Amino acid sequence: MQERVGMGDIEMQLAPAGTSVDKSLGISLAPYLVTNWEQAREVYGGDSELMKAVSGLFEEQGIKLLASYPKYFGGIALGEKPEAPADASVDKNIKIRVPGIKSFELTARSLGYSATPIPYAEAFTSFQTGIVDGVIGSGAEGYYASFRDLTEYYLPVRDHFEMWYLYMNKDLWDNLSDDKKKSIQKVSDKFEAERFKKAEKSEQEFRDKLREEGVKVYEFSDKEITSFAEKVRQEVWPKIKDEYGAELFNRVTKDLKK
Repeated sequence: MQERVGMGDIEMQLAPAGTSVDKSLGISLAPYLVTNWEQAREVYGGDSELMKAVSGLFEEQGIKLLASYPKYFGGIALGEKPEAPADASVDKNIKIRVPGIKSFELTARSLGYSATPIPYAEAFTSFQTGIVDGVIGSGAEGYYASFRDLTEYYLPVRDHFEMWYLYMNKDLWDNLSDDKKKSIQKVSDKFEAERFKKAEKSEQEFRDKLREEGVKVYEFSDKEITSFAEKVRQEVWPKIKDEYGAELFNRVTKDLKK
């Protein structure tokens, strides 16, 4: 669908960034770019270094980026109780499904889990039959929608930030009048701002829905989340930056550790 927007077959779309044409667009899913909503608003909104990079990558595909659309922070859904869930140095001896993306596999291992890459279409069955004991790659909303019948424990470790984008065909944008461009961008900016206000509340609502289903939802302190982030940034970032292009990754992340 993203490619069809670039070709002009479809004029506009709201969706996550597809990486089949350019893996670099996956940079917004890199682990622990941010650890809380305040940081997310800075890094994933407006004219940040990350958004300038994503906008440029979309433009290379003939796409005009209009706005970001935050979804939620990621976490881990488990069918069995983890040992020392707040201590990433402890081997949990739990095998979890990871997407076929290097960053998720390495992050799962860094957090103390055994990682098994499995396509999403096979994730539910693998979880159900015990091939794996849990999953990573989504958040409370995704797990509630697809895995709530299997999930006994939910760990909101904030391993990644799920972001979608509103964009349109670049040629169509270029052929608009200046007044129409201003009008569309104004609405898009409002759309982004309103979504950031709603997204944090929505994330909490889906955690509560998991609780209503009988899921034990862990609550990690800011200090514990920071310890996860520091460990993953130290162990995983050097191994994945070439996936997106080292120059791009270094440019986007240079100020984040501060």
